[in-house]
Amino acid sequence: MAEIKVNGDTFDVEEFFWVLDGIRESGKMNMFGAPKWLEENMDLTKQQAKQVFMAWTETFNATS
Repeated sequence: MAEIKVNGDTFDVEEFFWVLDGIRESGKMNMFGAPKWLEENMDLTKQQAKQVFMAWTETFNATS
């Protein structure tokens, strides 16, 4: 389970990773727009969305 802490709140980001994986696989969006999409569609603050996106991108470094 991946967790991040933003403004003192800790939350699980796995559900967001599934969404981001789906968006990436669809090819319908440039992934640099994903933080804004998360903010607008997943009820995250701008800071939370950026943190989720950064944690997601780090999963690619871990597997390569």
